[in-house]
Amino acid sequence: MLNEVLERCLREVQKPTPVAVAVAPRTPDPLYDPSPAQIQYYKVLVSDKQMTDLQRADLTAGMGNLTKQQMSQAISTLVALPWIIRAVPQVSVKAPQKTWDTIGQGYYAVVDPKDQILKFYKVQRPKKGNWTGFVFIKRVSGENLEPVGSAQEREVIFKEIEKDVMGALKRYGQEIGQCGHCKKQLTDADSRAFGIGPVCRKALGV
Repeated sequence: MLNEVLERCLREVQKPTPVAVAVAPRTPDPLYDPSPAQIQYYKVLVSDKQMTDLQRADLTAGMGNLTKQQMSQAISTLVALPWIIRAVPQVSVKAPQKTWDTIGQGYYAVVDPKDQILKFYKVQRPKKGNWTGFVFIKRVSGENLEPVGSAQEREVIFKEIEKDVMGALKRYGQEIGQCGHCKKQLTDADSRAFGIGPVCRKALGV
């Protein structure tokens, strides 16, 4: 409930001005007019303090007619009122993506524990652009790359690769006949047996 000071201010600002009388614009007077800081604070209090909608509308409408002293009195009264309790929006925090740092970019063959079928995958690690630092995996199906369905399914496959990263890389080459690191055709017996070409073996240190 607003106290008597604020109610008196309201009565002052709500006095009707005779329509027939032309009122000349008043020259701004810093000793009489509210300061910009007062006005801003008053607006915040009227907006965020607990009161009825009618009181809020009256205070907003009458703000322009308040003197510095009247506004000071109104502010003192408004400060004592409780603030409106506003709900704090719930911000969902997305868990950071696991980067599976032990698994490098390349091609891998592992048995899917869900159906016990040997499947082939391509792991990508962009080094430029907005996706730098992320890791992606797609299933190799002939000449096509198919997205792995869900986050849970991706995690299962990553875990299978992580059990023996080099073994899964080599197995891709042994099964497909293409280097598990760069996917170039393996053209000699040693490379086909190893699953990785000589240049990539040197680069990988194996």
